[in-house]
Amino acid sequence: MKLSANMKKQLVEEIVFATDQMKKTEFVDQKLYLFSAVWGIAQRIINFEYDPELTFAYQVLKMAHDQISARINAIKAGDKLIPIAEDMFPQIETALEEMVKKIEKNSNIYAELQKVLNLSYSTTGNGYYLSLKQAIWQR
Repeated sequence: MKLSANMKKQLVEEIVFATDQMKKTEFVDQKLYLFSAVWGIAQRIINFEYDPELTFAYQVLKMAHDQISARINAIKAGDKLIPIAEDMFPQIETALEEMVKKIEKNSNIYAELQKVLNLSYSTTGNGYYLSLKQAIWQR
């Protein structure tokens, strides 16, 4: 990512804060709310310093958030067909922590984004089916 030192610092600090807060709560709605801060900071930084990798990260993180949110809302409405894996948020938190390390080292974050996206995809019908077959985790 080609960001100024100040923008990179803001990005890292916000991801670290959101991830730390996610780890402190047991409530799925709060975890999701805190996760939204990650794509939120990416979007704000893009408005000041455009970077294609950061834009890609924003899109992936926003889509992941929206997919997970849709599943949580469906469950609240009574749809119990597709559960959310108990370890999904801890895995997202780990991916975010790895993302921070790579951002600090100026390495690409595609593997971490892929992990987050696969986790969120497991909350969809086809993604859940693939997770049952473990096909989604074999790559």
